Amino acid sequence: MRLLLLILLFSNICFAQEIQYFNSTFSKASLIETKHKRIYEFEKNSVKFKDFYKEKTLLQEGEIYGLTNIEEINGFVYYSMNRAREYHFKPHYKDAKGHFSFYISNQDFTAVRKYCEIIVENAKQKYSQIWDSKQNEILKNGTGIDSVNLSTKNIKNIYYYKDSILTKAYSINLEKKDTIHLIHDKMASPKKGMHDFYKSLDEYIKKSKFPKDYYNKEIMIDVQFVVEKDGSFSEIKISPDEYDIESYFIKFLKKYPNWNPGIVNNKPIRSYYSLPVKLLLFK
Repeated sequence: MRLLLLILLFSNICFAQEIQYFNSTFSKASLIETKHKRIYEFEKNSVKFKDFYKEKTLLQEGEIYGLTNIEEINGFVYYSMNRAREYHFKPHYKDAKGHFSFYISNQDFTAVRKYCEIIVENAKQKYSQIWDSKQNEILKNGTGIDSVNLSTKNIKNIYYYKDSILTKAYSINLEKKDTIHLIHDKMASPKKGMHDFYKSLDEYIKKSKFPKDYYNKEIMIDVQFVVEKDGSFSEIKISPDEYDIESYFIKFLKKYPNWNPGIVNNKPIRSYYSLPVKLLLFK
């Protein structure tokens, strides 16, 4: 009886752990082992996770409440990583809650520092704290300005926070001296709606010829581009860059009708857009 009691007590404090592998941006789980892994710990009322880039570098970690299905958890993490944007939202995220810590590493991934802590709840994201490169706290009572230099691109990002909410953000190209807005009063959008855009993209993909090894598999990518003030597209790229299919999307976007541009203070602006796309290619 005593042995049985000890076994029961031990089982109650042991929680299940699981590992899943991902692509380099953690946007898509992989069926085969990769260098990028997510470790889950399933507890009684929550799920904890840690993401490791190239096996050892901690990118982000967090604790999620209200979700137990791994696919839904992965989607919620991706949604939270992308500033809880409306176009990443799913109905089952409404009652979910997450606490997240994000980290920044140097270029060779040998040093890591905590960059920010956020809370996502009721389909809204709030910043608990932001730290600069010297680990000084930036937010005072939820308000502050953060500046981040992207050394590989000669670009500086400026972020404004008020009451723990990101209220304004833009990116400055230090060479071209131009600005791309990351937050806007009204998002750029297709004139005929997203349904028409995805329908046209689907028809274009079906007519296109991809490399043979891209068929009979599922490929999850982000199509990233800038919508100009006149609604045209520029700076088109694909993430992750392991797939050599950027030219297909450049060709599609150059042919597709201009969008309605993003709006800030009732004026059209250059805005950054990241579009999740799932490719299901079959012969």
